[in-house]
Amino acid sequence: MTIKIYGDAGSGSLRRVNAAAKIMGIELERVTVDLFKGESRTDTFRSRLTTLTA
Repeated sequence: MTIKIYGDAGSGSLRRVNAAAKIMGIELERVTVDLFKGESRTDTFRSRLTTLTA
């Protein structure tokens, strides 16, 4: 199973997730998002995210 993860390559949080996934043998598909350009705030980006509703 591959998990898609969005983030900025310079993010410390993303590096921790990558390290934990590697230790656990989980395959990641990385999608680069430039947070400084505001790419995480666009409608295109938000439409790609899975929303969970109760």
